[in-house]
Amino acid sequence: SIAFYVDILFSYADFFYFFVTGIGLIMITCNLFYYVAKIDLYPVIRYARYYPISIFNKIRIPIVSIVIGVLLITNISIYKLQVTNVFTTQKALMELRLKNSAERLNFTLEKMLNKMESSAKNEVLRDTNSYAAKQYMLSLHGIKDDFIQLYYMSDLEGNSFSSDGITFNIKDREYFKEVLQTKKYAFSKPIISKVDGKRIMVIVIPIIFENKITGILGMAFT
Repeated sequence: SIAFYVDILFSYADFFYFFVTGIGLIMITCNLFYYVAKIDLYPVIRYARYYPISIFNKIRIPIVSIVIGVLLITNISIYKLQVTNVFTTQKALMELRLKNSAERLNFTLEKMLNKMESSAKNEVLRDTNSYAAKQYMLSLHGIKDDFIQLYYMSDLEGNSFSSDGITFNIKDREYFKEVLQTKKYAFSKPIISKVDGKRIMVIVIPIIFENKITGILGMAFT
């Protein structure tokens, strides 16, 4: 149970394998010890009652020990090959899962960006401080995906209004400065939300009308 707890053994098959291997090693050790002891103690026959090893055992013990040793070496080689194959298979499966996860993530992010770019072209967002813009943001909250915490829009001073009706300022955020400078979308690092204190990530895109940035549109997700 300790071996399972500290991850030395991963299954009962491993336990059985090492148990049988240990028994085999013990048998070899005992046989060889008996063989050597009998031969080394043979001179004692002159002084005490001593039964020397028989011819049969002189032949049997080395042969049996060699056979067991060969079987153990073969068994260990097979086990090592199986373990290698298992780890290779698990590695390939993990790489495939990571690849599939990355593809799904890229697809999701692309879908999110397309949706945000479409929203950013809405005329009501020309003035992010207008009543119509705020109503539009509130309407987005009801149709957002589950993993999206909220949408928000900001003016050029960082004054923001979220899709759940909360106001805050993001002027100090690095992604805010980046999108104003590059006029392209930007991703944040994991940050603490100013709305509810949760750890989130943010995607922001510029709101552009007549080739000028009038604000930014952002989306926070967990």
